Amino acid sequence: MVTHYDMNSGQMIPLQKRVGFVDRKLKRINAEINLSLDIYTRIFINDKVTTDDGKKVFIGYLLGYVLGYQFYENLKIMNFPSKKSSKAIYVTYPISNTTSFNRLFDDKKLW
Repeated sequence: MVTHYDMNSGQMIPLQKRVGFVDRKLKRINAEINLSLDIYTRIFINDKVTTDDGKKVFIGYLLGYVLGYQFYENLKIMNFPSKKSSKAIYVTYPISNTTSFNRLFDDKKLW
């Protein structure tokens, strides 16, 4: 499956310059990986907590981290069923595979 027409100009693309749908998607994924961060974190935010005197408290739990190259190993791409992101696709990584933050400064892969 290839694109026959230029999306901007509407002109027909010559056969030798056509790019397959899968090749175009893989090129985009490779570009994202090459521009990826060195480390990804997972943070859970709880904004429903209040103190004894009724003040709202904002608490963030650092659940773990994963190194950039590990994030893209065994790539899993999925959609999330929400109105905001129904047309977006996401690369996901299981929280259970992350490294605990208390090991961050002892991680030999980082330092």
